[in-house]
Amino acid sequence: MGACTASRIVLLGDGAKANWSMAESLFPGAVQSLDFFHTTEHLAAIKDCLVFPPAALAEKWYHTARRALKRGRWTTVMKLFHARAVRKKRRADLARECAYFEHNRARMRCDEFQARGWYIGSGVVESACKQVVGKRLRVPGARWDGLRCQAMLNVWCAYLTKLHTLAAAA
Repeated sequence: MGACTASRIVLLGDGAKANWSMAESLFPGAVQSLDFFHTTEHLAAIKDCLVFPPAALAEKWYHTARRALKRGRWTTVMKLFHARAVRKKRRADLARECAYFEHNRARMRCDEFQARGWYIGSGVVESACKQVVGKRLRVPGARWDGLRCQAMLNVWCAYLTKLHTLAAAA
């Protein structure tokens, strides 16, 4: 609601290809940002594919890679992936995870996105959705089917968009 009047649209997603395809068709030219939490889950999966003689090095490696990723040092992160030996049975997993990072490189600009004041994690958005839906649809005595629920959400979003527009104009 209200997206057609926005000067810029920033989409924050979890990396699923279907989400980005839908985003591209609905909002061509929008800035796409990959949720940092989901990215770090893939980073942990990569850590599990690598060999770390003392186990304590694995956590240190993970935190170093995570910090570099958050600072926008994507090339450094990729070098960290390839600087360690790979567990023989995990080579295919590592290749898949590296492909995830390659495919989403343009969406992993945490430093730039934070400098612009944009969220890099979807938690705040997910919480807002839960609050909006919960506030309107979970009132005592309410019973909603799918069609009526969607209609009410559309009205509620339009109402909140109008409130936001009025507040921004004031």
